[in-house]
Amino acid sequence: MRKKWLWIVAAAVIGGACACSGGGPGKESSAAAKEEITAQKESEKTTEDATCETQTAEGKAEEPESGNGETDNPLKASVISEDQEEEGGEYGRFRTGTWDGLTFSNPWLGLEITFPEGSAVFSEEDMRKLVGDSGEILVNSGNYEDIQEKASEALNIYDFMVTMPDGRSSVQLVYLNTEKVASGREISAEDCLAQMAEDLSAIGDMGYELGEIEKEELAEKEFARLSASLMGGALYQEYYAVRAGDYVAVLTASYEEEGRAAVQSLIEGIRQMDR
Repeated sequence: MRKKWLWIVAAAVIGGACACSGGGPGKESSAAAKEEITAQKESEKTTEDATCETQTAEGKAEEPESGNGETDNPLKASVISEDQEEEGGEYGRFRTGTWDGLTFSNPWLGLEITFPEGSAVFSEEDMRKLVGDSGEILVNSGNYEDIQEKASEALNIYDFMVTMPDGRSSVQLVYLNTEKVASGREISAEDCLAQMAEDLSAIGDMGYELGEIEKEELAEKEFARLSASLMGGALYQEYYAVRAGDYVAVLTASYEEEGRAAVQSLIEGIRQMDR
């Protein structure tokens, strides 16, 4: 049951606070998330067999089944032709990443991540159900050209969401379009996390405790990192942000104490890719 509320919190935080526009998720959304969390945890006391995701009309779980990702991954790699690499500054034109089994790669961002066996990769439909139907939010559909055509009008673009094998830890990658937020104003990764920290600290009913923004090297890039705990230490989150072209990429890991080691191992294993 906890899979659902882990994603509710993580998606709400990124979808709202990462806008860096001072809005944040707001008390209404945080209260709703807290109510959902409470309901989920109460339900856990009475049954261990309840479904972990919202159900379809036929009663099938919407979260993808865990496995090696070789046969049912909905976002398999697509070929990017050279003529799609047009002007766009140092990074070139924005593009989402692709999957090969449980290995995610994005040459545009210059990183590669391999998730452990048993992880569940969310499909386009799964991600859309969590982030809503706003036209300012895009999710990786596996169709590079479709995303590229709409990217300039989107505020947030979700590249992936993955549930770790423990079923209680999650990792997601989302991009903030800085030109959409404040055209012509330079927004750094630190600026984005600072605004997130301000917004999160204002959500009193979730009990956020925030660390200082620090720097950490991942895949031979310097990321800004913000650590947080909430609900009295029931959940921990790590936010890693880096400026990439007109975007700030934010990698978010959410986990309980038991999942800390696996999440840290995953983050430490992120590899550089040639762009």
